[in-house]
Amino acid sequence: MCRALLHWEVLREDGRLPLDGTLDLRTDEDLAPHFYLVRLAPAVAASPVEYCGSVLGDLCEHDPHGRPAGAALPVGVSERMVDFFHSAARYRQVLADSGSFISRRGDILYRNIVMPLQDADGAVVSIAGAFSYRIET
Repeated sequence: MCRALLHWEVLREDGRLPLDGTLDLRTDEDLAPHFYLVRLAPAVAASPVEYCGSVLGDLCEHDPHGRPAGAALPVGVSERMVDFFHSAARYRQVLADSGSFISRRGDILYRNIVMPLQDADGAVVSIAGAFSYRIET
């Protein structure tokens, strides 16, 4: 999580948000499984999941790629994640979250970081994130 945030911070120029397309953790062997990218739509729940690493993907009921975030992300945490996407975009801030939910795999304890990305005109157009979890025994 901290490494993902460090990548995001390094890409900031003069305190502005990193440009969309500049933060791509898919090539980082350690971070790629935790990385996800959501392309924002006017209705945030309808925003398509552009990329979803295996860590978050393993908790999803179906392959999330290209599907609306509100329907693709894990049941039990999808509404909360969509709320965080909306808030990160609106306030142009990184947000971190941790919590728990029940999935078909058991009680999940998770950590999530949500990082907004902007286009050349300064509009927040996507959300990059990193997600980790463990199953509570």
